[in-house]
Amino acid sequence: MAVLSNTELRSSFPGITPGFVYTSALVYGIPTLEYLQGPFYDYWIHTLGGLNLWTSKWECWDFTSSYLVELAKANALTPATPTGETTLSVGRWDFHPDAERLAGNPTGHSIIAAITDQGLRYLDPQNNTLWSPSSNELASTRLLLF
Repeated sequence: MAVLSNTELRSSFPGITPGFVYTSALVYGIPTLEYLQGPFYDYWIHTLGGLNLWTSKWECWDFTSSYLVELAKANALTPATPTGETTLSVGRWDFHPDAERLAGNPTGHSIIAAITDQGLRYLDPQNNTLWSPSSNELASTRLLLF
């Protein structure tokens, strides 16, 4: 698995003010986009156990947090890799979406930001779709946490 240093990861987000990018590890493993949208997503949805969270009090940041916790558990249970990374280059991105994206949710949104084998990708865990952020959305970043 390819890796990124903390510094490389922090500089990988054009359009986002560096002060909003928080990292904690020294080295990050780079997952494949296919894994995140395929086997891992299927596993994560299974862990939700058929709970009807899409119609309850769970918010977008709850989905994002759950996704990240389960991904960290899956990574921890994977045999050690020769490159020595302890975490993946997958984090939480909180921002204000453009008005036409999420009608009725003017306060903000939380999705996954990931540096994958396919480059920087934003993924909405509520529906497993890729998000192409606008420059306004990038500029509205409130938190990018790895």
